[in-house]
Amino acid sequence: MLVAVHLVRSVPGPTDTSGSSASPAATTTAPTVTGGRIATPTDAGFPSPPEGALVLGREAKSYALGLALAPEDGRTLVRVSVVGGDGPVSHLAVRFGTTVLSACDAGCYQATIAAMPHGTVTVTLGKASYGFAVPAGTTADGSTIVTKAAETWRDLTTLVWHENLGGGEGTTLHVLYQAVAPDELAYTISTGSAARIIGGFRWDRATAKGK
Repeated sequence: MLVAVHLVRSVPGPTDTSGSSASPAATTTAPTVTGGRIATPTDAGFPSPPEGALVLGREAKSYALGLALAPEDGRTLVRVSVVGGDGPVSHLAVRFGTTVLSACDAGCYQATIAAMPHGTVTVTLGKASYGFAVPAGTTADGSTIVTKAAETWRDLTTLVWHENLGGGEGTTLHVLYQAVAPDELAYTISTGSAARIIGGFRWDRATAKGK
């Protein structure tokens, strides 16, 4: 549900391969949880969204907060995931509306409710509440809109997009990306650093006045 959450503070740039590599720690088998898991080199996996779930996410102060809603035997499984800078956050008091969610693993909280909600719903962590907008008429099958989005994306010859990277603690990086098919990409970060990539060649600048 919250893939790559540790990238919220990362800055795009070349990878340093000069250091020595160490073998990843041995993984352990985690208990079964509905929807499976997202594996990492050192962990058996953070609980992934249940199959067929509507998945939403947002910042919650210094946490990344995810909400999954999945139809299940005429009812709806609600799963909330909470991840901080050091990984999954456990031992929180979590509610979905007025429903108290039970822990389903580290950083994972869930319960089953009567029906799929629509409109604005609220997830509460302790005393702080966070809203999510659930689209009207939401169904479990999003394949049509995903297929259409993929077709549109692949047909583009140029694309410009803006990205904000923040950890919820007051520091936000703004990044402007510009792409030209099939093999040109440029990005500029609000700190002044930038890169240009054309085919197999890349140029990087560390500051706005740098070479």
